[in-house]
Amino acid sequence: MIDIFINNILPVFLIAAVGFIAAGRFDLQPGPFGKLLFYVFSPSLVFYSLATSTIDTQELVQLLFVMLVVTGLILFVAWVAARAFRFSTIQQSGILLGAMWPNDGNLGLPIVKFAFGDEVLARAVIIYVIVSLFAYSIGVVVASRGTHSWQGAMIRVLQMPVFYAALLGIMVNVLRIPLFPTIDRSISLLSQATIPVMLIMLGIQFAQSASFTKMRPALMTISLRLLISPAIALTLGVLFGLRAEASIALVMQMAMPVAVATIIFAEEFTLDRQQVLSTVFLSTLLSPLTLSILIAMLKVQT
Repeated sequence: MIDIFINNILPVFLIAAVGFIAAGRFDLQPGPFGKLLFYVFSPSLVFYSLATSTIDTQELVQLLFVMLVVTGLILFVAWVAARAFRFSTIQQSGILLGAMWPNDGNLGLPIVKFAFGDEVLARAVIIYVIVSLFAYSIGVVVASRGTHSWQGAMIRVLQMPVFYAALLGIMVNVLRIPLFPTIDRSISLLSQATIPVMLIMLGIQFAQSASFTKMRPALMTISLRLLISPAIALTLGVLFGLRAEASIALVMQMAMPVAVATIIFAEEFTLDRQQVLSTVFLSTLLSPLTLSILIAMLKVQT
């Protein structure tokens, strides 16, 4: 357990700590880093991972279907639990959003890479793309609770550079289109820079605001995200016969803490910002423990 934490999880949090310290020392703002990640680094990582992946089309479709079922079940369980505890509609939206949206980019990708290597990372990238698409479609509907249309949600999806990078990467892979060495090396370097920039960005975001209030809905969301979600993913991975690398990637990504981007959704859709802040920060602080246990379990099974 200690070795797993030191070798696979601590490096991730140390890099995030650099961003946290630098934000206070140099008054860094997350905006420019966010734009670089959104328009340059993340699309490069997604494109290059999919373009050079050995994953076949059947596995891609299988992962997409399983992710749809996993997300639907998580939302259903979260909705039942939130209703049972009589949370308000706004609080329910925050719970549902946090339950369905893991921090599978900033934390998920580097932890998966360190713990399980490139084959599992390739599947984790695909899950990251799928989660992003769900977040900006299903997530918009969840956050708005009927005040915004499906058309608006789809426009959000079509505005995401990651969406086009994924399509282009799959096309290059399926059609066996060769990449010129100059393009290949340039995109490869950009993709390698993505994870460090994500972690620095995470630290900067944490430095901007930290809050621990509205603990009842926050603790429910954290339980759903860190405990129930990976259990659902593990069960469905076995049920649908995912290969080992895909199953590990699915479980690991679904075990990540609540995505930092839910804070942005909370502001845009007038949710309870303090509730969402507490959920994000506390789930991130608790995740090293739950992830260390999960990685140990998965390594024993493999």
